[in-house]
Amino acid sequence: NYLAMLFVMSIPLFYFKYMNGKKWEKKWSLILAPFYLFSIIGTKSRGGLLCLFAIMFFLIVRSNKKLQGFVVMFVLSGLIALMMPQSTWDRFSTTFDSEEKRGFAAQSRILLWKAGGEMFAQSPVTGVGHDNFQILSPRYVGFFAGDTPTVLTAQLHNQ
Repeated sequence: NYLAMLFVMSIPLFYFKYMNGKKWEKKWSLILAPFYLFSIIGTKSRGGLLCLFAIMFFLIVRSNKKLQGFVVMFVLSGLIALMMPQSTWDRFSTTFDSEEKRGFAAQSRILLWKAGGEMFAQSPVTGVGHDNFQILSPRYVGFFAGDTPTVLTAQLHNQ
């Protein structure tokens, strides 16, 4: 996820250099962007892909050259669709699966998001304190945030 985030953060730079840069900057942006897209896909990070699409949408909305920006983003989306292997599409589709079909990593993430929401509702101004989310998560979901699926399996079956 962190590696995908680093690659995704470079996409706006390529976009702005392509839209507003010098001729050589536009050329290098077009050359490098597919490699970065391939790297984002290679991380198989669902969050990275969602972040990429959010950034692409934001860039189109904020652009002064919306039509040209839309064309560039459409081409990049097409590259993503062409480069992504079926196994990665299958992994990304599990994001929207039912609770029974979701793996422990995806299900625990949803439970921890709910725990975070409850923590915020209980203490919206001061929060729970720096780095206390992991320590307090068992109070809300019964397991520590950051545990591996193997540990989660054992803990969920013991309850």
